[in-house]
Amino acid sequence: MRPCDDVFLPEGCWWNFKQVNCCEIFELQRTEFGLCHSFNSDFSEYGRVRVGENSGLIGTYWQTESGEFRPRKSSDKGQWSGIRAHISPITPEQVAPNVNAKPSIRILMGEPRGAPLGSDMVVMAGNFGNINVWGDRIYNTHRTKKLKPKQRNCYFGDESSTGMGTNYYLRRNCRTACYLFHMINHCGCYVEAMFGLMKQNDTLRPCNAEDLLCLSKKNQYFNNYIPFEQPSFFMKDKPGLKCECMPDCIHQMYIPELTIAEHTVSTIDNSSSSILIDLHFKQSACILYRSDLILGWLDLLVSFGGCAGLFLGGSLLSFIELIYFLTWRVYYHWRRTPLKSDKSKNKKKAKGRRIVTDTWTMDDCTNSKTSIP
Repeated sequence: MRPCDDVFLPEGCWWNFKQVNCCEIFELQRTEFGLCHSFNSDFSEYGRVRVGENSGLIGTYWQTESGEFRPRKSSDKGQWSGIRAHISPITPEQVAPNVNAKPSIRILMGEPRGAPLGSDMVVMAGNFGNINVWGDRIYNTHRTKKLKPKQRNCYFGDESSTGMGTNYYLRRNCRTACYLFHMINHCGCYVEAMFGLMKQNDTLRPCNAEDLLCLSKKNQYFNNYIPFEQPSFFMKDKPGLKCECMPDCIHQMYIPELTIAEHTVSTIDNSSSSILIDLHFKQSACILYRSDLILGWLDLLVSFGGCAGLFLGGSLLSFIELIYFLTWRVYYHWRRTPLKSDKSKNKKKAKGRRIVTDTWTMDDCTNSKTSIP
């Protein structure tokens, strides 16, 4: 790949309204298109060495040797507030023979803690690419964590991991790991220049020149994503990547809008061959969506209590009293009943055993008779 000084023009980068050295903020990155220069990515070569498998959850930061917190952030909007760079693409003479390609650059954008996989944007030489980024944020409350992931249809960051060597879950990383494992299943190897693992895995074998033939034959499997639960209109025998990657419970969307315009001679030297990129937020705020339980156990109890109070004039105390009379009171009455019957039987036996004495007089003689029935 071309060195950084050949890719970026001298003094041609700005970050958050400040001019910076391009080769200090851009780092080497492995992508599906090969080795690229990346900005603000944890999966860059520097980020993988610095952070590794200890990469934190969404919302946490780490520090560089200079004390800078990563990932970098910006709360401003409009041009110059994000990343702005003047790029020098390859010349037509540097294009490989028999390759139908024009000098241009590819741009991939996404979550800083996500692997670089997804749709890309292309800007041809001599143009200005203005990229507005916007997107809403979605989060699930802690109450939804009591549900199973299948019920709420998402994973929290600490509930699972991916095959990329991270200790947190991210759908983007899950799809990248799925891509990696499909490549290993079909050809027994992976393209080392495409996947940057946070944790070294010696069981995985990098592809060599002979394996490229297998990858070429199986190329149709790597160009399509097949839903894990296929709808009826999907062809069952269609080749593709079948990945079970659930959405993120806490997710920040990044949706780019690319506008291309021509350079003016006054904006940059040699504008006919260079490319100017300005990537920034479209607005300084976004809509926050919350996903929560509509009816929990406590809400259900309150609903029953409200209905009972409205229609029956009862309350929670009345419900407790009803339980008392149907359980403990019945049990107590049942325990007392046999004792009363035993006492009545004993009293009858005692009456049956009374000594009865009859006395009568006959012929001036008194006789007494004692009988025990």
